Amino acid sequence: MELTHGGDWAGYRAEFGRDPLDFSANVSPLGLPEGVAKAITAALATADRYPDPFCRALREKLAAHEGVPAEQLLCGNGAADLIFRLVWAKRPRKALVTAPTFAEYAAALETVGCTVERYFLREADDFAVTVAFCDAIDDSVDMVFLCQPNNPTGQLTHPALVARILEKCTACGALLLLDECFLDFLPDHASLTAKPLLGSGNLLILKAFTKLYGMAGVRLGYALSADPALLDAMGAAGQPWGVSSLAQAAGLAALRKDPDFVGRGDMGEELVMHGAKGEVWGCEIVITNKVRDNARTREKNYFIVKPGALRLVNKQGALVEIQREPEFMRDNIFASLHCVPYLYDESKVVAITQFTGLAVLTGDAERLGFKTVAGDSGKTRVIVPESWAAPAGYRWVYALNTAAAEEGAYGTAYTGGTNHAGNDAQVAASGKTHCHLLLVDSDNKPVKTLTVAVHAGA
Repeated sequence: MELTHGGDWAGYRAEFGRDPLDFSANVSPLGLPEGVAKAITAALATADRYPDPFCRALREKLAAHEGVPAEQLLCGNGAADLIFRLVWAKRPRKALVTAPTFAEYAAALETVGCTVERYFLREADDFAVTVAFCDAIDDSVDMVFLCQPNNPTGQLTHPALVARILEKCTACGALLLLDECFLDFLPDHASLTAKPLLGSGNLLILKAFTKLYGMAGVRLGYALSADPALLDAMGAAGQPWGVSSLAQAAGLAALRKDPDFVGRGDMGEELVMHGAKGEVWGCEIVITNKVRDNARTREKNYFIVKPGALRLVNKQGALVEIQREPEFMRDNIFASLHCVPYLYDESKVVAITQFTGLAVLTGDAERLGFKTVAGDSGKTRVIVPESWAAPAGYRWVYALNTAAAEEGAYGTAYTGGTNHAGNDAQVAASGKTHCHLLLVDSDNKPVKTLTVAVHAGA
């Protein structure tokens, strides 16, 4: 058996011995909300009994969240479960789907021997649904599937066109399934949803916790319809305990603890650190406002955060610095729930060093790890500690002589130094008592200078 949906990381691992870089499943990169994880753990105590087959508490909470009566809601074991339940309940003879689109529509339809007619989206239209789609809907079509926005093209069908498609479906006696599982990712999703059209035609809206809340492994979706008979038929088309008690607890927690999990970070504006704009989505790489400033060494380190480096954590009772709430002009505030990023992958953070003057560190050389080590007769090894490796665009140079200090001026090119070839290289040291090290830029202008004693081999 081969899955059409994708996301089979376990199968990939079994075949290739490693985890895939999986583009077949799209879920929130923020991961599972902290409140949801805690709710699942707490719900383990109820795992010894059957779950509520009607998801009463969850439906009540969803009804308030979606602004619809509870009787217009049906919960399922993920959106895919509800797609199959719909097809098994209605058993359409012919259905219309766009191409490309979510493969599970056709997979479900084929289980009841339904003829699947594909309406091919045109590259000339940027693979968007146009008004011409209405012409493909006629009296021979029993069911129409439309993904909003479409998976995998990402194209959004204008609400006015959705209304027109629904009108055509109703006139032809066809049922329109509108898949809004990705819609809540959009900042203006409230104005784009087709919920106002419920009751005005043959419409079923499909939604899920999978994508928005990163709950793919929990399996929780729901359908909205003004036709209670349709929802009853879908409920009867599968086993009665389709939604586990753990999944119901997870859904309640997602709605209660963090109803705007994505919006809380406001990814398109400012995460918590302004400079992490778009980082979680992988939109762009920018320098963060978090700067490490070392006055003693006269350097500032800016950090470039690459996509995938950060994740979000929800903290309760978090102390929020004044810099994040400057308009309130107070030293600090306590937030009941505060979303903060943490560094998840250090390999995806790049430091950029800016020097603001010449740092003379002669007195700190030994403490910092700079030294010379006796080598062969009359030779020494100049040691630069790994923690002081030259940043990009800079290099260490050295000079051995008898002078106690080495002249260097910030902004003025230095001459006479030799490139530091590495800690293993030996250099002539006979008669020399001081080793001067300078960190210079590509123009030989020094930004750091220090002096250590020379130790030569006998």
